[in-house]
Amino acid sequence: MSKWVVLLLLLLLLAACVPAGPAGSRTVTLVADGETRTLTTDALTVRDLLAEANVTLDEDDRVEPVEPTFVEEEMIVRVVRVEVRTETEQRETPFERRIVRDTSVPAGETRLLEPGITGIEELVYRVTVEDGVEIGRRLVRQVTLQEPRTEVILIGVQAERGSVPITGTVVYAANRNAWVMQTTSSNQRRLTHASDLDGRVLALSPDGSYLLFTRVPTEDVTGETAPLNTLWTIKTTTADVEPVEVGVAALESR
Repeated sequence: MSKWVVLLLLLLLLAACVPAGPAGSRTVTLVADGETRTLTTDALTVRDLLAEANVTLDEDDRVEPVEPTFVEEEMIVRVVRVEVRTETEQRETPFERRIVRDTSVPAGETRLLEPGITGIEELVYRVTVEDGVEIGRRLVRQVTLQEPRTEVILIGVQAERGSVPITGTVVYAANRNAWVMQTTSSNQRRLTHASDLDGRVLALSPDGSYLLFTRVPTEDVTGETAPLNTLWTIKTTTADVEPVEVGVAALESR
């Protein structure tokens, strides 16, 4: 008698180990690609149901419930179309504004010395879209295409004072810029605007029409032959002219 009991228990145990799946036709709802369909199917799993309904999945698509799930009566199966793409956009970077008090400009006046230039940067995003709706956007790269340039505005602080006659041409350096006075002391004019004179050379030509001066190098040059400064010249008799590099560099003594 005990043998039959043991055998019965073994049969029950084996039956419990066999995965049970739904059998026969079932009615399910399939939601995919903007359509809702009611289907009668003999498919065993969600994967079989999708194959039966000719619904194919891309690598990023998602199914709810997952494909290995057994199909049950009145189950709702959703196919979520997932698209992952890259989008690039350009954005302007505002420039800064710098105010400089200038004694060569009459008090109460302002002058634009250097116009500002807006910068441009490129932004690259990784965008995730589900069923046509964006659900996520992540910045993956940011590149500066054009650096913004600071706008420089001169504000006049020229004081009212008596004019003193001057014979010839007088040049001097102030705030690391070169200035010139001609005819009278009130007739002063800024020659350079970069504020980079080093003061080692500041000499007029014999006729006073040109100024020779030295500037700090603008490039990052290293090594034994790195120049201490560079030699430039500028015309003193004409307003708003650019300095010209002479091409002779004073090498740093070792």
